Amino acid sequence: MKPLAITFIALLACQFAFGQNVIEHHFPEYLDQEDVVYAHLPKKMFEMAAYLEVEEENADLEELRDFLSTIKALDLIVKKEEKRPVADYEAVLKKIQPEFEELMSVKDDEETYGFYINENNGIVKELVMVGMGGTGFILMSLSGDMRLNQIFKVARFIKSDEYAQMKKLNESGIDKVKVYPNPTTAGNKVTVDVPESLIGGTAKLITMKGEVIRSYSLESTSRSISTHGLATGMYIISLENDKVSIKKRVTIQ
Repeated sequence: MKPLAITFIALLACQFAFGQNVIEHHFPEYLDQEDVVYAHLPKKMFEMAAYLEVEEENADLEELRDFLSTIKALDLIVKKEEKRPVADYEAVLKKIQPEFEELMSVKDDEETYGFYINENNGIVKELVMVGMGGTGFILMSLSGDMRLNQIFKVARFIKSDEYAQMKKLNESGIDKVKVYPNPTTAGNKVTVDVPESLIGGTAKLITMKGEVIRSYSLESTSRSISTHGLATGMYIISLENDKVSIKKRVTIQ
């Protein structure tokens, strides 16, 4: 398939598919503000994109079409001249963190982006991206019945610089991160597999309250983490390197 066809479908999805559930439920006040750009793309638009005819068929296009068929809606709000981008960013995180699992965060000198999911058994009901950079603020939500590993793969099709941060889901190697056995029992070791891009970084074991209780260096693509002396419950394994943080939950029974 020609790159132009993939670019067109990917851009169509990116330009409109962000944010419906979170925005309408938690942030309806943004929709009436004059300085906010709001876009909504319903399920029907994704169904149309999935049936676009192209000159050549291949596995990438088939995978992209399959992914588009699982999307229910996408909403996006953008404030390009926000007086308090940091305050807005933190306010959004405060509201969504109790309901969503943090998947990954990306930080550099100018921009900060966070990716959050509502997921069960590998099926993502909603993917939320919230970000800020300079005086701008962005909030996106993509809802449907999407497979988590498919989201990572499809992110590589994005060609638009405006949504370049979405590529991080694929470039980070997050699909190669594995935590097992999970759940596990207290006293056992948990193995964490990571991509080569995370070698040289750090693995942290964190409580659900945010307390770092164990920290390890990532010297290879596999690292064992001891659960000796830990109470039963849910913990977070945070893998950090090169301004990227990937998080996975682990349960100790």
